[in-house]
Amino acid sequence: MRRTIESFILTTALLLAVLSRANAEIETQAPVRIKAYLKIDSSPSVRLSQLVEMKQVSMTVYDQLDKISLGSAPALGEQRIYSSSVIAQALRSTTELASLKFVIPNEVKVENRGYELNEEVVKSDLLNVWKDQCADCELSIKRIALPVLPADLKDRPWRLETDGRLPKGNFSSKFFVSKASGEEVLFWLSGQLEIKKLVPVLNRALQMGQRIGGEDYRWEWRDVTMATDGFPSEKNIEGQKMRLTANAGDILFFQTIAREKAVARGEVVRVHVGESEWQVSLEAVTEQDGYVGDTVNLRNRSTNRVISGEVIARGEVRIR
Repeated sequence: MRRTIESFILTTALLLAVLSRANAEIETQAPVRIKAYLKIDSSPSVRLSQLVEMKQVSMTVYDQLDKISLGSAPALGEQRIYSSSVIAQALRSTTELASLKFVIPNEVKVENRGYELNEEVVKSDLLNVWKDQCADCELSIKRIALPVLPADLKDRPWRLETDGRLPKGNFSSKFFVSKASGEEVLFWLSGQLEIKKLVPVLNRALQMGQRIGGEDYRWEWRDVTMATDGFPSEKNIEGQKMRLTANAGDILFFQTIAREKAVARGEVVRVHVGESEWQVSLEAVTEQDGYVGDTVNLRNRSTNRVISGEVIARGEVRIR
């Protein structure tokens, strides 16, 4: 009987020492910070132990926090937001943590984003597709929302499918992921594209009817994502009249300039034939109107044969 009592006393003393040590450990802990954001995947529930950094707490505290559940985890692609009062109430439910100080944000977001794709790789693939449609453009994706993939599609091959057109700002593209069986699963991704181009910009305000000189404009990279008109080349700007009044800093669009015909039907023009090393000039009669840069038909006055060439200036055509 005496041994039994002694054994009970010893066991009780050891238990009290362990509890005292655990309580002292909790009391000496620095304030524990609760995360404002948690990305979760396969967990069935959200536990408070997932919202703290392991290096901030001891195993004893961690075990206590792991017993507290905030509820079921969000489904794939969904999120849950917990207020600071909900977190505080959950912490008060465990007396062992009563002496510990917690720093809790106003709200905690828990999100199930599934298997995340490499955003930079997807962006690069999209830009490569669109670059072929606008070789002289600077393209950048300002925003992109990637599809949420389940775990069974992790690291599976994927491909993009676009409608073949350069987007005007917001875009939406098909995203196919191949299963192990070979079957493709369709997802969608969306975002916003910015298009910049080297365009002519006015250095000063010009009135309708004024002619444009070389000093009146400069070339500058501008955002033309939503532009509905094209931009003239240098040879289609200088010497032309303004069709509309425009201010300094405005982009010169085709519709801004009143293009004057460089050749008119039935007009006798000078035709240049040859390369830079040698050239022959002759006269021909134009069969149609044309602007600088247009290809027009001409009738050789000597042979009466119809030829074609590019209008290069007022009353001048070149045959290459």
